[in-house]
Amino acid sequence: MRWPRLLSRKHSQHRTYTGIDNLPQIIWDKIHKTADLTLLIKEGKPSDEELQDVWTKIYDEFIKEIGLSSEFIALLKKKEKLHSLRCKYIISRKRVFLTQIEILEDSIKRTEEREFVDRFRENVVEIERFMKRGINAQEITVAQYHSYLKRMSNG
Repeated sequence: MRWPRLLSRKHSQHRTYTGIDNLPQIIWDKIHKTADLTLLIKEGKPSDEELQDVWTKIYDEFIKEIGLSSEFIALLKKKEKLHSLRCKYIISRKRVFLTQIEILEDSIKRTEEREFVDRFRENVVEIERFMKRGINAQEITVAQYHSYLKRMSNG
């Protein structure tokens, strides 16, 4: 009797953050600032496609559970205007659009830096004051962070 040949395939073993309940807020902010999806990796080496799928799933969960802040919507509108100005420049070649593009790019950069870094640190201090206890800024998850913010805003 001939035994079937067993093929030994090495499956890629990796672990990543899987949702807003286990992704630390500080990593969420770093991903927004740097667009570095490798920050989602806990262990192993997933493909770029796998990382993109994980990020899409987490982001969809965030939008469904938490929604978008008015500040973030304003930032998206600025980016939309920036793309519109770039198109106008490409079509017309009028240099006035380049100046407007530069000003808007600078504004977006300042907003992103303020929104994703300074705001987090300031909010952690306010959350600690509100909760009357310390929290670990390195470990607080996206879900916990936004839950605390919501609770603070409701009094």
